[in-house]
Amino acid sequence: MIIALKIITSCFFIVLITEVAKKHSVMGGLMAVLPINILLSITWLYIETRDVQLLQSFTYSAIWGLIPTVIFLVVITYLFSKQNEFGLSVATALIVLAVMFCVQQKLLIGNNIKVIKDKLLTKNNISAIKNRLSNNNSTNPIKDKLSANYENANNFQTKTTQTCYKKK
Repeated sequence: MIIALKIITSCFFIVLITEVAKKHSVMGGLMAVLPINILLSITWLYIETRDVQLLQSFTYSAIWGLIPTVIFLVVITYLFSKQNEFGLSVATALIVLAVMFCVQQKLLIGNNIKVIKDKLLTKNNISAIKNRLSNNNSTNPIKDKLSANYENANNFQTKTTQTCYKKK
């Protein structure tokens, strides 16, 4: 039920923004950059977990995603202004986004700001979340999925970090 509500709510905002953008591109663009996704995400996270520390970690990581996102938007806007093909423009901008993410992480690590590895999903945070989820004796498929997702996220972030910081 909650998953269906999340899908419907998310789809509603996407459809609303695209319909507004068809008639008023400036208004649609402004609506698109509003933190609707973040607000929806933190609302659902809070409803499902009631874990304020998880919300703090989530919003902290969202802040670090702003710089590559702004660069992505500048690149894709430039490519669209040059009348490039849609698919090529999007692919190029996504590659730039990925490169900027890796560069940003290297710079942050170089300045001892270990965002991914130390701040966001430390093993202690994962253990605390798993303990909180397991202390509730009810069987809840959403909580089981969250626990599995944290383990997968930790493995993904470790692999991403290793990929971004490979020494050549």
